[in-house]
Amino acid sequence: MIGKIRLKLIGVRDKDGRIFNLPTAEEIVALIIGDFDGAFDKRDIIVQTQSGDLQRISELHPSYLALQYPLIFPYGEDGFRLGIKHRGVSVDCDILRTNNTMREYFSYIIQDRANQFSLLLNAQKLFQQFLVDSYTMIESARLAYIKTQQPKLRSQTFKNLNQSVQSGQSDASNCGKRILLPSSFTGGARYMMQKYLDVMAICKAVGYPDPFITVTCNPNWPEIYRCLKDKRLNPQDRPDIIARLFKIKINHLIQDFKKHKFFGGIQAIIYTIEFQKRGLPHAHICLFLSAENRFPTAKEIDLVISVEIPDKEMDAELYELVKQFMIHGPCGTDNPHCPCMVNLKCSKKFPKKYVDETCVDSEGYPVYQRRQSCNTVEKNGVLLDNRFVVPYNAILLKKYQCHINVEWCNQTGSIKYLFKYINKGPDRVTAYVYESTTTANVNPQNEEMTNNENLSNEREVDDVKAYLDCRYISTCEAAWRIFKFNIHYRFPPVEILPIHCEDGQAIVYDDNSNLCDVNESTKQIIERYCNLLVNMKRVSINKDNEELIEKLADALPHETWGTYLMMLRNKKGFSSLTLSKFIEKIEAREMEQIKISRMKVFDGEQDIGLYYKGGLNEKTTNLSPKVETAYNAKNSSGSSSKGSNSNTRILRRVS
Repeated sequence: MIGKIRLKLIGVRDKDGRIFNLPTAEEIVALIIGDFDGAFDKRDIIVQTQSGDLQRISELHPSYLALQYPLIFPYGEDGFRLGIKHRGVSVDCDILRTNNTMREYFSYIIQDRANQFSLLLNAQKLFQQFLVDSYTMIESARLAYIKTQQPKLRSQTFKNLNQSVQSGQSDASNCGKRILLPSSFTGGARYMMQKYLDVMAICKAVGYPDPFITVTCNPNWPEIYRCLKDKRLNPQDRPDIIARLFKIKINHLIQDFKKHKFFGGIQAIIYTIEFQKRGLPHAHICLFLSAENRFPTAKEIDLVISVEIPDKEMDAELYELVKQFMIHGPCGTDNPHCPCMVNLKCSKKFPKKYVDETCVDSEGYPVYQRRQSCNTVEKNGVLLDNRFVVPYNAILLKKYQCHINVEWCNQTGSIKYLFKYINKGPDRVTAYVYESTTTANVNPQNEEMTNNENLSNEREVDDVKAYLDCRYISTCEAAWRIFKFNIHYRFPPVEILPIHCEDGQAIVYDDNSNLCDVNESTKQIIERYCNLLVNMKRVSINKDNEELIEKLADALPHETWGTYLMMLRNKKGFSSLTLSKFIEKIEAREMEQIKISRMKVFDGEQDIGLYYKGGLNEKTTNLSPKVETAYNAKNSSGSSSKGSNSNTRILRRVS
């Protein structure tokens, strides 16, 4: 018998405050507590039949949504099930993938269609619950696939593999380590580390970023209210509209920077979308300006960044926008319960000091011109002056009418922190569950539910459990991910080169493999690559002989095509014509093999029937584990570098 249970969120700052902070908005969320067992991907759904018998069903059962949400589906409409075909697909068609994925299904049913009333979209808080529930189903399906593929994802370096074979070991399951959550899974620890290394490679190639811009969605945009006209709904009742409009605004802002050159010429752009328990999405954007458009002096910084309240008589519109979006607080003694207060002090270091001229402090952070004036604003009954103004750009603030914080960050001391800040991973909370009939005092052993508890040093860390532990999913994040919008964006693209120390390349194999066979096949691949370089040189000398290129491409096994493509791109010493012809032929064979693999996968509904290689961009391929890393790196799953017509690519070592 379960008594009255309550959930309490802990606000003690003994964890990373950027991830484990408390919510500041009232919203429907999904909170995944980390005390589940190995069957986390299976929901305990029990229904009672008319005969009185109890039956356990899966979340993939067609009647699950109708039973879970009877007010939204009053007629018992079928929900998602395996095998839903795309519209207009015949049985004998040659299309690679004919079935709808779970994400595509939920993205379809939450569309707002003209001249059609949707009970789901007008369900308010129940619709918010439906969104977060839908996305947890999608993510659990992806993680379930990764869990089932664990025997195929064991890895160790070639050097260690040789040592294991020489010591007489043959059981692959006792050597190396498992890739529990690969870098192709959006939001995982390895994924975030790869994105951090990508932006560091961009920084190394083009220099330090200049403006660092934070854009927060404005729920009072007139476009949102036009969509809600005659619907008697508030903006928070339609997180799908908020997500769509914010995506449009971000795309338009990036075009202002790239195409219209708002700050001048752009060498690179990166941004990350976050949610952070505030109820609204926001974006962190780093701009890498060309050399002639950077801000070498403090006076030029003042031309684009301001931290002063404008004169109400001179510019009434800008005054109201600064008052609404760019004023911090009130906090301190006027509001000691403000979320920014830590130990009775503002964690953002407001109020700032008055400064007559812009300068850079000893830590590399800019100190903007913040002069003392008679211009003030009233917020929550408190008069605030220039000391409480957040840095902004007047033109961007007028155009987008939302919180747009513009900072200057072209200093070595802030680069590493800045890039780790924008790639810090998903939101989490620290919480515990207790019975309401008892006191609120909790056992110290249960005070924190984090993924590192009760793990010995000898045990392997479960990356899937660590990712889900205290995971916090808001409605806007659920809508964003269901619509398959980009979480990360980078321009120009970054390509990972398989450069490593001698015998330091990572070898991926199955648990059931024989180590001697794995070692021998790896040696053959290395030998083939060495012969490939020799033959490529010979082909280049023989004026790009088509017949030799054809034979050379046919001689390579398909399991190694992705690896060879990574090695040959940007390879010096060969003519560009030779490389282009050879890469073109290998890519053609690789795509043909992908078609064959996809058809093999979907000949029957194996297990759950969903095959994912990445978080946002679903891949239905069944590639060999040997080329998984190379293929994922080439396709940049879960991030975007679209919008570039340039062939420029930034290269970095694999890490």
